[in-house]
Amino acid sequence: MNAEMLASVNAATSSDVLTFCIEDFEITLYPSLDRESGGLRWLQDTTENAAIRRHLATKRWLIPMLLDTPRNTLYAKAISQAVAKFRGDSTTSLDIGTGTGLLAMLTAFAKADSNFRVMSLEMSSPMADLASSIVSSNDLSDRVEIKPIHSESVQPDSMSSVPSLCTSELLDYQLIGEGIIPTLRDLFQRSVITKDSVVVPSNGQIYARLLSFEGVRRYGSFPEDGMYENVSFGEYGESCCHRVIPFQGLKVGEQLEFVSDKFAPFADGFVFDDADMIPPPEGRVSKVDVEIEGGGGDDDEVVVGGVYFYWDLELLRNSGLKYSTEYGAQQFQDHWPGSLFVLPELSRVKVKRGGAVEVTCEHDDSNVWFTVAAQRKGNKRPKLGDDAGNVIAARVPPALPAFSVARLNMLNSPGRAKFFNGALSLALEGARILDVSDFCLLGLILNSTGAEGGTNNSVTSLESCDPKVAMHSATVAQLYNGVDVDKFAIVNCAASDLLVDHLVGGEKVNLIVSECWYEKMEDNVILCALNFHYTCAGLLKQGISTEGCAVFPSVFRIMAVAIRFRDGMQDAYKRVKEVEGFDHSDLDAVGADCYENYDLGIDLFNQYNFEVVSEAKDCCCVEVGIEETESAGLGGEGVLKIKNAGVVDAVVCFVEFEAFKGGGTFSTFEKHFSSQRVRFRKDEDGKRGKVYEVGDELTVDFRADDGSGEPYSVYIT
Repeated sequence: MNAEMLASVNAATSSDVLTFCIEDFEITLYPSLDRESGGLRWLQDTTENAAIRRHLATKRWLIPMLLDTPRNTLYAKAISQAVAKFRGDSTTSLDIGTGTGLLAMLTAFAKADSNFRVMSLEMSSPMADLASSIVSSNDLSDRVEIKPIHSESVQPDSMSSVPSLCTSELLDYQLIGEGIIPTLRDLFQRSVITKDSVVVPSNGQIYARLLSFEGVRRYGSFPEDGMYENVSFGEYGESCCHRVIPFQGLKVGEQLEFVSDKFAPFADGFVFDDADMIPPPEGRVSKVDVEIEGGGGDDDEVVVGGVYFYWDLELLRNSGLKYSTEYGAQQFQDHWPGSLFVLPELSRVKVKRGGAVEVTCEHDDSNVWFTVAAQRKGNKRPKLGDDAGNVIAARVPPALPAFSVARLNMLNSPGRAKFFNGALSLALEGARILDVSDFCLLGLILNSTGAEGGTNNSVTSLESCDPKVAMHSATVAQLYNGVDVDKFAIVNCAASDLLVDHLVGGEKVNLIVSECWYEKMEDNVILCALNFHYTCAGLLKQGISTEGCAVFPSVFRIMAVAIRFRDGMQDAYKRVKEVEGFDHSDLDAVGADCYENYDLGIDLFNQYNFEVVSEAKDCCCVEVGIEETESAGLGGEGVLKIKNAGVVDAVVCFVEFEAFKGGGTFSTFEKHFSSQRVRFRKDEDGKRGKVYEVGDELTVDFRADDGSGEPYSVYIT
């Protein structure tokens, strides 16, 4: 493994797939768990179509996008109208980020000329191979050429003429996050396309509404002091969240409180089809005065804590062909949700309802962000669409925090905090403790006077993550909790590299604890629980822990429950078959079962409408650190009895933790866990839609590292 590959592996997480080309030979690596000592290990997938199958599993948005009929129809109409406007003997079109080749095929079909060619670019080589196969299946290989390159590699003289049409769909939930602005700016500046080229889409506009802080608190703040026994996060929370997250509009009114009407952050919107109007690399800043809704008594105040925004897109200039990501504007779709920006603490403003605030709106080439301040005297709110203020060079976007929004949501779980506080108050007095989760939360609880004899404990916190997170752990421990550095140490290394000499006092530990969260495994609670088990077993083998070492949590169970969606979610993840008349069976052949063979990690409770239709049952019970005797690894079956008749769309697997054997329990199947592990089910004939009666049963077979190489597998029958 060369230096470049090693760097990629070290930076990758459990949701990544890595593809390398070595001397024209493609290698695909996927993540699994190291059963010997914990942590991620990377395995080569040598099965047929491995690269594209793994690639599709990491691109959650692709299949829902292809199943978005309004989007597809609008693109088809825009391309048809654009082709009708071509002047003279147009012979070339350019498609950027082709995906399955859909827009390229729409263009070739609209221009019924055997001499007309579409150059279609896709920088992901597995995706480019799939696009070539789909184009060939639709008998368009002679007119559509798929090139596995980035648009920066295209030279003006590489095409027979200047493209009459340039199509793309480099759009994400915040409109500009996939790079549509710098891509088109580059193509215009290098004269790959010119003012005579028609660009689809042509322009877009963002609309926003302000939110009360109460609705977004758990997404943007550390827990208040005292939520975890005598643990303080101090002033650290002032900069803990500055990011945009996708937030499906289905339950936005239920989960979030709007405190303003909609406004346009950037009056001129985002122009894509005019080189002179494309925003500059430094971005833009605008200021908008926004009224706060409501009004009443002197105490009728609200803290503005976030911004919810969505966008409208015009596919072709002055065509009336518009797409909106505002919830309810068209059929349910799950690839372009709305966006939630949680304001940093210093930008949260308390204001009377009926008053106003000044919102500073900024963007660069790929990010949108906001700050809010008390309104300047004498200002009046501009009408929607009016010039929203001076346009100046944007500042650098806020740095991303060490803790994701999902991680903050987890930390703010009252049930989880109660579970930790209650169980750890019974910990050993004078214990030699090793905290093996990333971030030293449980170590801090046990270091505090809240645990019996806590001040006599010694704590080593093992941080097997990015050094930045280890540094944040040290900051919180030393600056805000005043730990005794002779009794509390943070070690940044893999568990397999830990030595007894690294431990406080140089003695083996007699209590291992973990909140079961690991940065590299993100928010997959099943991976994190399994990793804790493997880590504890490995530490015992390494001689780091004593015989009979206590473990917290000491037991966990992999649980399963059946659900039914009530919003069309089930139709966003199924076989594609054809799109706008173009056969996509080659995609179905390699990716149709993607979300039946792999988990879909979604914020189920907060963003989707669903109902639980079965009892929850455990599939397997794991005593942490106790080696399994079966060579096939951990596993077992759970039988789910249906309690609500109807279709069963999916099964959710989650974890139930038990403190010390026979002690209290805590389940991750709740709203503070933003990545519920959802796996769609299919009937025996490969289809979906079977109706279950009350009392019918589903069997869920869970297997961890069963020899397939996958960290775990779930089979639903």
